[in-house]
Amino acid sequence: MRDGCTELELDNGLRTILAEDRTMPVVTVAVRYGAGARHENHSGQAHLLEHLMFQGSREVAPGEHVRLVESLGGQANARTSMDSTYYAQTLPKDGLELALWLEGERLRTFLDTAGQDRLDAQRKVVANERLETIDNIPYGTAEELLLAHLFPPGHPYHHHPVGTRNGIETVSLDDLTAFFTRFYTPRNAVVAVVGDFSETTAAKWAKKYL
Repeated sequence: MRDGCTELELDNGLRTILAEDRTMPVVTVAVRYGAGARHENHSGQAHLLEHLMFQGSREVAPGEHVRLVESLGGQANARTSMDSTYYAQTLPKDGLELALWLEGERLRTFLDTAGQDRLDAQRKVVANERLETIDNIPYGTAEELLLAHLFPPGHPYHHHPVGTRNGIETVSLDDLTAFFTRFYTPRNAVVAVVGDFSETTAAKWAKKYL
């Protein structure tokens, strides 16, 4: 235990941090993969993969991950940065087992169902996100231009995590599955569980599902 948290390393190398907080009857399960824009060899890989991670696995239909969390009154979201991709869901404490199962399920079986149709659909979503947050707003390209001037071509921080327009349009399914295989591994991830739960039970479920 350190600073009120308990750290576990599962048999597969996944680092798990448990932090009890009984202030409110909710829990948050957050997963951070060391897989961000700086790890890409094709602009847009990390961000597109973030979107595809919500599009189903062997036991979860496309969009079902978020629907299951929201059906309990919770919320789920994700964010891609330069250095990592972060997934989190906050939901009532009774949903802890579901959240851990969902994260373990997509890490284990994502590649079983990843397909071109799902990539094509999410390519449009990410392209639209770029329009709404960068291309079609005043000074929206400022951060992208700043990165390009601060870091020379070839530097891992040269491009914006959302991906370039060309990168979003041309990244292939093979690009994304290779990125997943290399970086979405237990030893390259950290799971944090925070909230109202029994540490003993959470540790048991983490070992079972993750």
